[in-house]
Amino acid sequence: MKSRTLMWITGALFAALAVPLRPAILATLVCVLSVTSFASGPIYGPFTAKEVGHYTPVYGYSYHVLSPTGSYTRSFEGMDANTQPTFDLDPNGAVGKKQYLQWVNSRLQPFDKTTGGKIWCLTSSCTIPEDSDWSNNFWYGNQSGPIKECAAGSYAEGDGVVIYDRVDSVWVVMHRVYVNNSGVTNYYMCVAVSSGDDLSSTSTVWHMYEYPLDSVLPRDKNNNYFFPDYPKISSWANGHFVLEFDMEDASNHYGIAGFMTCLLDKTNMLAGNTTTAMKCEQFSPSYSYPSSSYTHPSLIHTALPADVDGATPPSRGSSAYFLATVNPGNLTTGVPCTVMPCTSTRLAFFKMSPSGVLTGPTYITSRPFTPGCYQTKNPASTICVPEPASASTGIYLESLGDRLMNRLAWRMIGSVPHLVTAQTVDVNPSGVDREGIRYYNIVNPGSTPTIDQQGTISNLNYSLFMPSIAMDSGGNMGVTYSRSSASSHPSLWFVVVSSNNVIGTRVQIIAGAADNESCNNWGDYVSTAIDPSDDLSWWAVGEYFNTAQTGACSSSGRATFQTRIFTCKKGTGC
Repeated sequence: MKSRTLMWITGALFAALAVPLRPAILATLVCVLSVTSFASGPIYGPFTAKEVGHYTPVYGYSYHVLSPTGSYTRSFEGMDANTQPTFDLDPNGAVGKKQYLQWVNSRLQPFDKTTGGKIWCLTSSCTIPEDSDWSNNFWYGNQSGPIKECAAGSYAEGDGVVIYDRVDSVWVVMHRVYVNNSGVTNYYMCVAVSSGDDLSSTSTVWHMYEYPLDSVLPRDKNNNYFFPDYPKISSWANGHFVLEFDMEDASNHYGIAGFMTCLLDKTNMLAGNTTTAMKCEQFSPSYSYPSSSYTHPSLIHTALPADVDGATPPSRGSSAYFLATVNPGNLTTGVPCTVMPCTSTRLAFFKMSPSGVLTGPTYITSRPFTPGCYQTKNPASTICVPEPASASTGIYLESLGDRLMNRLAWRMIGSVPHLVTAQTVDVNPSGVDREGIRYYNIVNPGSTPTIDQQGTISNLNYSLFMPSIAMDSGGNMGVTYSRSSASSHPSLWFVVVSSNNVIGTRVQIIAGAADNESCNNWGDYVSTAIDPSDDLSWWAVGEYFNTAQTGACSSSGRATFQTRIFTCKKGTGC
């Protein structure tokens, strides 16, 4: 996510409605908005991928010993600043039957689940940066032909996401690239699908695809394509992968103007065949774009795509699901709330049919919440989480409290389908910012989506932020999050919320010993998933610091971050 710091410049004052609506009024409002206030138009191709063929990796092996952090779980070091010298850190990962695959921005590294050892290494020591920079060999190494944008290391790339497809037992990796051609920036999504689930086998090959976005992206007032930011990808039934990304207006401080959803031709991608055109639709609230008065982000944006956990996949013919939070404000005019406490009681639910038609939003009523770090003078800003260095540096951490956090995990428990997700909220909206974690368990998304469980995880002395959640086969939810305060360095924590909605004992995964003194950015692609081998163990990744990151938040600074990969299951200390 490359532009979020810029959009916080937006900050103008607006009047807004902050009065809770009675159910009858809300139902009427939903009906009106669904028909008149939101413009959602289909965009179908030409959006056909260019297929590069098959890539077979060459492996070296060097295993490292696990470093347990306690009796409750095992954890080991993931990628760090030595292997990925970046400042806008996006630690993301997924778990398969034998490996954990981590991606930080543009670099990949799989780890053996039993030993924690790296698998893809170019040297016997497995310690030099290029060992984790497998992108040099994966996307960019010795590639030729039609996928040249994804295969050119000189292009700007990042926001990598990896998933393990539980439906077909394959890995999917995706990231965005962009290149400037004669003053015009062109965007592409790069997607690779493995032929099998064993990343240590030389028989596993990758089918690689490049999707040009120019034919579907709208343009801003300066005739520039909207910036496709914060992309996510998920697996679904019906022969589809599901893609979502935000549309940001570079001419308006990268304010979010809406989002786009797309269906990818999963059937042909699994086989390594040429794919059919992607089926895409955009959701742009009429108050934000193309209105000439657009000066603030959409109240509804960043719709997470549902991603399958568990052994039972969605039924054939079922729609894909998307969920977004609704930020405080007037849904007719888009004017955000300016008088604290600013609260919302709504989640926005969307469906996308197998033919690619997006419908929604349908509003789901939740307990009142204030988005994390909400500021009336700058509603677009979600930066407020303190760390010990904040008093001297003026640097506070990003909460991304204006959106639900990766992932939106779908699974079947008995005969009931569930969707679980979480977000950062302000648990003290009338006083000094203190952030907590709001989690949601939504049932029956195919008929009448309803919140079955919700709650807030908080601490009187700390801010909790950047959550990720997944549900095990017993209906228990595992939540990964970061914790920080003015006197305590950012650290990684985990807690289980039981199937009867009891918040368990919080456990520390790793303690941070230093701060991110140069950048606001903090781990916004953190991911929690369920091990397909037992359908009970949670696996997740997040960031921390043992040495302070200082200097400019750019190549002239000094990147020092570390990441930690960890796993546990209920009954083993978490």
